[in-house]
Amino acid sequence: RFPGSDRRARCGCRASPYNITYSWSSQGYKIKSLHRERSRVVFRKAEKNTSGIVLPKAMVEQQLPDEIVYKFNKMVRQFMKDNGL
Repeated sequence: RFPGSDRRARCGCRASPYNITYSWSSQGYKIKSLHRERSRVVFRKAEKNTSGIVLPKAMVEQQLPDEIVYKFNKMVRQFMKDNGL
């Protein structure tokens, strides 16, 4: 049983071990305000002018030829070096 599962059952909510706050914080957001009476949370970007990288599906859904993987890794290493990452 999860904490608060009885309340969730009464309100029709699904009991889940998943923490929605983690979804937001892992993407660079933090809680700005919490409105418990209205069950509302406001998130704001923790660091301005930053974004994550999304790789194209073709790069992650299939095996790629060794030569292409080598070139990609070389390009990423150079990019990281050039940008101090």
